Amino acid sequence: MSSSGFNSVVFDAKPKKRKAKALWNTVRRVSGVPPTMMEYRPPNRWHVDDDGNRIWRKTAEWVIHHEMGRFLFKGTAMKVADQIEEEGLELN
Repeated sequence: MSSSGFNSVVFDAKPKKRKAKALWNTVRRVSGVPPTMMEYRPPNRWHVDDDGNRIWRKTAEWVIHHEMGRFLFKGTAMKVADQIEEEGLELN
């Protein structure tokens, strides 16, 4: 796990960092099951989409892998946790 803030960070177990841990606990509390994996993608970075196009990402992204599916949220860990509390995990 990288903690530089410049690279994506993958959590395949409960994170030790406070805000990521709070998001993990929110997913577990709302769905009844913890996520199988979470990925944090930092803001202000280039990334390559599935088609090979380079895209500038202005906002942080959280990819949450769960037994119900894969969910993509944009924003800080706290904003994502609030959104999950209000709306739950729903496939788009």
